[in-house]
Order: sequence, then structure tokens, then C-alpha cells
Amino acid sequence: MTQHLEQGQKSMRNIWKFAIPVEDEQIIAMPDGARVIHVGADPAGRDLCLWALVDSSKPTIPRRVFVRGTGHPVPESGRHVGSTVMSPFVWHVFIEPTTGDLIANLLGYDS
Repeated sequence: MTQHLEQGQKSMRNIWKFAIPVEDEQIIAMPDGARVIHVGADPAGRDLCLWALVDSSKPTIPRRVFVRGTGHPVPESGRHVGSTVMSPFVWHVFIEPTTGDLIANLLGYDS
């Protein structure tokens, strides 16, 4: 899901949905600066999804996403972005921070 604006157009903030497989680790393409705002089951099916606030004018970058079940080891480098019940399981989703996330954290901003 990639969109870019023509020169001179304003950036567009949107909420995008990203389906993520229930796998230990995967790479998904998200616009730079995307901020995960919700993790849950897709209402239309049984897919695990995350929703993110994105600026659709930004280029996409690879983001490493981790999915863990309750009681499983959590990734050292991941930041917890949400958990959801998908009966009979509870999935916990982590995303590896970008350099921008780390700088915002150091400055005291919510990334």
C-alpha cells in the first residue's frame, strides 16, 4: 500500500490497515514515521492486523514486526504496540523502533 503525492501537494495523514501473519517475525513496508495506533483482529475475517497513522507522502521503509503468544519470550529490540484476543489465543505485537522513534523517545515525545 504505497502512495506518493505530486510535488506541491500537501502531505496527507491517513489511517492504514496492515494485515500481519501470526509468525514470530516479519518485515512489512510502512510509510516512514508511521505510528501504530491499534492492534486487533480484522472485523471482516480472522486476520491479525495493525492500524497505523501514516503520512502517505512519505516513502515506505521496511519495519520489523514480532508476534508473540502469552508466555513466549519477547524480542529484545521490539516496542510493544498492542495485544489482542483471537480466541483461544492472545497475540502480543512488537515493532522494532526506527532511528526517529529512538530520537523522539530521548526527547520525551510519544513515538
